Amino acid sequence: MIKAIYKVINPSEQLVLFYRLYSWLYNTRITRPLSYLLYMIVRIVYSSDIHPASKIGKGLSIRHHFGIVIGKNAVIGNDVIIYNDVSIGQLNVDDSCMPVIGSNSIIYKGAVIVGNVTLPENTIISANKLVKPS
Repeated sequence: MIKAIYKVINPSEQLVLFYRLYSWLYNTRITRPLSYLLYMIVRIVYSSDIHPASKIGKGLSIRHHFGIVIGKNAVIGNDVIIYNDVSIGQLNVDDSCMPVIGSNSIIYKGAVIVGNVTLPENTIISANKLVKPS
């Protein structure tokens, strides 16, 4: 019961719940406009941008919800922990390759993961690190 109450009142947990909702709505053509509307509201309220087309496994834990950007088609495994100001996305505008992050990984504050990068399971990315293809 306490965990359920915590998920309702904690903004970081709310962000994950809203992502799950608008991501689910995004997968149906009829409800996609509603998905985009909810996505835009969540971007403003939570100061984070998690695209509805990103693939995020179960157990995502966001420790501080400010400044998180997860791009379209990024893939994140199960039980990943993400701190604030993390960016996961394209290396540049012309690049369509997105990162793949393995399960049970931890991404600390300010980390930037871009381009065609695959991180194995149990990876720890320390604060303010740039991870990109070599």
